Parts: sequence; C-alpha cells; structure tokens
Amino acid sequence: MNTSFFIIFVSNCFLLKINNINQNNNPMKKLLLIITIAILCGAVWTAQAQVQKTFLKVIYVDLVTVEINVYDPDLAMWIDVEVEQYTVLTDDFPIEGGIVQIRNNEVTVVFADSVEQNRSYLFDDVISMEFEQRTVQGIKEMETIKFSAYFVGDVLHLSSEQMLGNVSIYSITGALVAGINNAGNTAQINLPGLSKGVYIVRAGTSSVKTIK
Repeated sequence: MNTSFFIIFVSNCFLLKINNINQNNNPMKKLLLIITIAILCGAVWTAQAQVQKTFLKVIYVDLVTVEINVYDPDLAMWIDVEVEQYTVLTDDFPIEGGIVQIRNNEVTVVFADSVEQNRSYLFDDVISMEFEQRTVQGIKEMETIKFSAYFVGDVLHLSSEQMLGNVSIYSITGALVAGINNAGNTAQINLPGLSKGVYIVRAGTSSVKTIK
C-alpha cells in the first residue's frame, strides 16, 4: 500500500472518531486519539528512510541533428535546415548493480539485473566520468545476501549463510543465460552449454563475478 495513502486513510478514520468524541464532549479521549494519530503517522513516515546511492555522471560529446534558421539568398527568405553538430551531453544515473567496462575504444555500462539500462559510449567521446555518493529518500532496501559462486567443471556451486532465493546468471554482456529459484542456502547448477569466460551471478540484491 502507498505510504501517503495509508497516512491519509488512518488520519481520516481517526478524524471521524474525534468528531464522534466532540459530540460526546470528552476532551481526554480526544487528546489520546490525537497523540495516537501522531505516533502512527510518525511510525509509517520513518519507514521511508534516507539511503545512500552511488550515481555515475558521464559527460560526453555526441553528433546530434539540430535545426537552425538560415537565410537562403536564392529564395530571398529565412528557412529552417537540419545540420549535424557535436554537442556536449550529460548522462546521470544510479550505478547500483552496474559494471563499467572499457575495451575496444568503447565504454560500456552493464546492468546484469536490468539489461534495458545498459549503455555505451565511444571512449574518445567521453570527457569525464564521475562517481558520486548521494542521499536519496526511499524505502530501505532488503538486506544484502552474502554468497559465493565458483565453477568446478560445468557445475556452478553456490553457498550462502542465508536463503539464496531467485538466482540469475548473466554473461559479461548482460545476457541472461540461466536462472533458478532455490529455497536453501546452497545450490549446484549444471551448465554444460556455457562457454568459458566471465559470468555475473545475482541473488537478491547482490551480485558476484565468477570465471568458468
């Protein structure tokens, strides 16, 4: 349930109760109900906590098409034409769960858990890349799962002190290659079809790299 909706709902319920108490002229009960409303709303509000998130700001140049107004002497009038020009752009986004790779004159940001957020830039076009810790308002995230992942031949071994839950395996390019739902704290996944290379294993809000 949305937090704001819940606060409004609780407040309205108690206000109706206060109106009934007003009719009975009982100031002590009215005071107790007002205090209860404040406590309940405060408890719900504290569920929204300030959390630290890491953002990546990328400043780069890109060739974009813009429309400019120029004078055409043949037509003896001003006309709009489209031209291509280099423009300085800024990309600013949270980097949690992302990996920055630099290879073959390309900077790639890969999100194993959300492939649609993947992005890439030409290395020569990047002016600067800056990581920044920011305080944002939001619901506290669930506890991070600490686990280990390693290959023995074709079998991926997973172990944790907590329940693993949903486990996803991604290639280094961010493609999902396998996934399981495990109710225990250990698992063995046979993956004979995977080629040798680096893979990203994600469980809960945590991810680790492993090499086959």
